[in-house]
Amino acid sequence: MRILIAAAVLATLPGLQGGSALTFVVGGSRFVVSNFSSGDLDGLQTGSKEKHFSVVGSLAKVFSPDQGFTALGKSMDFTITETDPKIVTVKSGLIDGSALIIFDSETADKAAQERAQKAGKPAPAPRPESSHIELHSERLTYSGSSEKGTLELPLPWTITDSTRGTAIKGVQKTPVTFDVEQDLTVSGTKGVFDLGKDKTGKFGQLKTGVIEGPVSFSIVRKETPRGTSTPSVSRYTGVADRLVVDLTTSPGTLVARGHVVVDADTPEIKNAHFVEDQVTIELDDQMQPLRIRFGGSPAKTTVTPRGGGK
Repeated sequence: MRILIAAAVLATLPGLQGGSALTFVVGGSRFVVSNFSSGDLDGLQTGSKEKHFSVVGSLAKVFSPDQGFTALGKSMDFTITETDPKIVTVKSGLIDGSALIIFDSETADKAAQERAQKAGKPAPAPRPESSHIELHSERLTYSGSSEKGTLELPLPWTITDSTRGTAIKGVQKTPVTFDVEQDLTVSGTKGVFDLGKDKTGKFGQLKTGVIEGPVSFSIVRKETPRGTSTPSVSRYTGVADRLVVDLTTSPGTLVARGHVVVDADTPEIKNAHFVEDQVTIELDDQMQPLRIRFGGSPAKTTVTPRGGGK
């Protein structure tokens, strides 16, 4: 691994001074640390595969175009390492004060295409599904390896996830391609999440999560058959005392417990309203709701199929 440091920054080490912008490379990915008033940097020795930095500022920023990653906060402490050739792993991370984490797949795809163009190589194909994720909180901590990681949110937080892609479904036994848009928002008072690898071996997929409430969530999914302009829309909103997510099974499950209120409006059901002790939503590998199971005493549930009836 090579770590590239601008000469102006080298003159300030080991203590980084305000006004500096620090650029380094880990595992082939560029990282730029900016907007800090002071900080420290470790891992400059030749051949080092690990980089540690700690910065403070009014709103310090870390940006990696190659990873599609942005972090902002008043105080940040990160250890980043190259676990395998060209594989970047965040071993530990702490953001304290106005914490914001952003992952944007289109930013990473654009950087990959620019690198290929500069190297005179064919541009890699963009991933089939784009995603933009934002996590807001006052404080967060992360620890992990190339195989798994744990994110802890001890204070109130909100996460939004917007995905855009395609899906192929059988319509009257004929495969039809749909353009898909899905927007997910979840808020809680605290939470713990375990991350791992997806089916392709890429790290970063949510595996399990426990969210303490009050919890609120919403899912809006639009599916538009190719060649048409009219989407089918599914909407789910809900509140609960606690939310448990498990995507290690098939189907995955989202279980809401305690004072649960869920509203659903889909092409199959109209204005469904659940007031239960527990509601379980089964999810496919694209986080699309497949089935709702509910139960509780007392319970109050109203489901109206499309086309009438109850």
